[in-house]
Amino acid sequence: MAPSPPPCGTDPQGTAMSGDGELNRVIKDLQKTVAELNHSYQEQNLPVTDGSRELHSLCAQLEFLLQLKTPVGRGRAFLRYCLVHRQLAESLQLCLLDPESLREWYYARSPFLSPQRRVEILVSLYELDGITFRLALHRADLDIAWPMFSE
Repeated sequence: MAPSPPPCGTDPQGTAMSGDGELNRVIKDLQKTVAELNHSYQEQNLPVTDGSRELHSLCAQLEFLLQLKTPVGRGRAFLRYCLVHRQLAESLQLCLLDPESLREWYYARSPFLSPQRRVEILVSLYELDGITFRLALHRADLDIAWPMFSE
């Protein structure tokens, strides 16, 4: 299993920004994870569940890149909902249309402020539309962590 990426950006405690090299690595890891999910799904022809190692890597990478400024559980619930409904890339793309809001929502070094990186990430996420995810959408434990097993 790929290690969880370290936090990025400046948090309320003033942690330093992540470097470009780290962002590049996380984007490449995201692309690799999406490819692994596609391969696994094509090979097994079974829905992806909370027990999937690749799902956990994907979610950690998305949390790192998105740096959601909401309670963690809400952000995770949103990501799960989008995955189940095959709408993650499209939903994210719609959220990223307004450059003014992007600057307000994300830290200066966010990959979503770079048109090239934004396209790289979205192209990769659109590959997930062909995968069936079977994830519980209402879980009380989403504020703690991504579930490690299906209910």
